[in-house]
Amino acid sequence: MGILNVTPDSFSDGGEFLSVNDAFAQYKKLKKEGAAIVDVGGESTRPGSKTVPAKKELQRIMPVIDQIKSNSRNSLVSVDTRKSKVMKAVMKYNIDFINDVSGLRYDSKAISFLNNAKIPFIIMHSISNPAKMQKSIKYKDVLLDVYDFLEKQIEKCKSKGISENKIIIDPGIGFGKTLKQNLTLIKKISLLHSLGLPVMLGSSRKSFIGKIQKNELYDDRKGGSIASVLYGLSQGIQIFRVHDVYETNQAIKVYSKLI
Repeated sequence: MGILNVTPDSFSDGGEFLSVNDAFAQYKKLKKEGAAIVDVGGESTRPGSKTVPAKKELQRIMPVIDQIKSNSRNSLVSVDTRKSKVMKAVMKYNIDFINDVSGLRYDSKAISFLNNAKIPFIIMHSISNPAKMQKSIKYKDVLLDVYDFLEKQIEKCKSKGISENKIIIDPGIGFGKTLKQNLTLIKKISLLHSLGLPVMLGSSRKSFIGKIQKNELYDDRKGGSIASVLYGLSQGIQIFRVHDVYETNQAIKVYSKLI
């Protein structure tokens, strides 16, 4: 899954793809490099970021999605949003996935919408809103707490009539976790397979990589991002959300020839 942020303030590539032409060019680049899905987002959820109104979020992403769906056959597009209003609006373009980084906690109407939409969606673990998630890091056991959260949200979806085969889960690397907690989740990520659903790992260019290297430059985190992907691959992870599609695909191809 390639990342396409149509935002001025995303942690890694904010401001790079604000125009429709720039965003569409990046979409084509991600597809050419091997992205099976492109995840389009109009709201930054980096630590400390503020909530963007649904109207503004739609103003950012709708022209981009229109361009993609009008010019690309068989395109698989995911929309990264927490808001049911945004989810509903983008469905005019037959969106293929919804990626909710709040784990369906932010908007109480999201589950009902997804039940009606009948499309696959991602439940990501996050303990609070981005503005304060790094200020309220409290877990008894981060691995088990994340597992329990995902299990609870899965059961909530099922109770509303949503089929399990529409759900993908994500441990939420970098969302309200310390360096040690992020590493624990990646090391033990195979535990999530016992929930019986596809697992997505989104560790690309995250700050934990910079902390290990003691280098906070986002572009210098490609190596660490790829290392986490290869480890995830060894643990049976099915989906990787990444910025650097070409480099990641190359690494996976070489790795696959060596094992």
